[in-house]
Amino acid sequence: MASWANRTGFTAQDRGNPYNRHVLPERDNHDVTSKVEDSLQSTHSLQTDRQESPLGLQKPVWIRHVDQELAVMLSGLYSAGTAMDASARQHDLIAQNLAHAQMPGYRRQMVRHGSFESQYDDEMKSGVAFQALGTNSQDVMTDFTQGALEKTGHNLDVALQGQGFFVVEGPEGPLYTRNGVFQLDDEGRLVTADYLPVQGKGGSITLPPDVSAATIRINGEGKIYAGTTEVGQLDIVNFNDPQKLKLQGVTLYKAPDDMPPEDAEAECLQGTRERSNVSPIQELVDLIAAQRRQEAAQKSMSLLSESIGKHIGSQGGV
Repeated sequence: MASWANRTGFTAQDRGNPYNRHVLPERDNHDVTSKVEDSLQSTHSLQTDRQESPLGLQKPVWIRHVDQELAVMLSGLYSAGTAMDASARQHDLIAQNLAHAQMPGYRRQMVRHGSFESQYDDEMKSGVAFQALGTNSQDVMTDFTQGALEKTGHNLDVALQGQGFFVVEGPEGPLYTRNGVFQLDDEGRLVTADYLPVQGKGGSITLPPDVSAATIRINGEGKIYAGTTEVGQLDIVNFNDPQKLKLQGVTLYKAPDDMPPEDAEAECLQGTRERSNVSPIQELVDLIAAQRRQEAAQKSMSLLSESIGKHIGSQGGV
């Protein structure tokens, strides 16, 4: 007798797919299997067209002539799966935010959620019997709201009041940051904690050998003075769409080539550092909510899996 996979057209890979939980094990009773085979044959078209979702899950596209009751359950199964995936992704971002809550200049990361119904509505035309719904985690967004300002009294700590970024020299071009905790290297250059040179209006800023950090004065425009002598000015820039900036590490950002920087109107505050804009209490609240959503989605998936098994079993006379 031909194997179950050969008679239904399903492969071993299909049998391991979570969307194919309705595939039953091989049975010796030919009458029973032939009845179940008729039911499965009607749903075989579910596997003929798939699209990869942004979350790495495969999105089924419902075709005509599908067992409608089974299609509804499979759609719900997929919705529960995408909800679990979205909750897991949010959990990772919350953990990242909490880990860097005390990092000066760090900006909170968050994820946008949408539905496949809205995103793929144009693709689901009249030739489709059922739409695949679910939670769609879109691009990660950065919350660029101002963080709390903390007085430190250190002359090389600089915070920005308002929108803008410091410019530093990265390995492959300019990078941008809100972290203004600076220091001097052995050559007298103003650098970040990662020893990246801080950029001024005319390039990197180097202090004279006889000037110490204790004598440095920085005014609101970012001009740096050693005593009464101006030795440089911090380059403060802004962007028309900061969401296009790509995070590089923890507090550094890289701008796309088609988005040049613009002059910023932010005020420089010497002896002050800007803390991260992460609220640990809010992150913990969001973490609990994400865990509850994941638990609810997991429970729904289990109930739907049982219902699909019972549905296939009833059609097969078992």
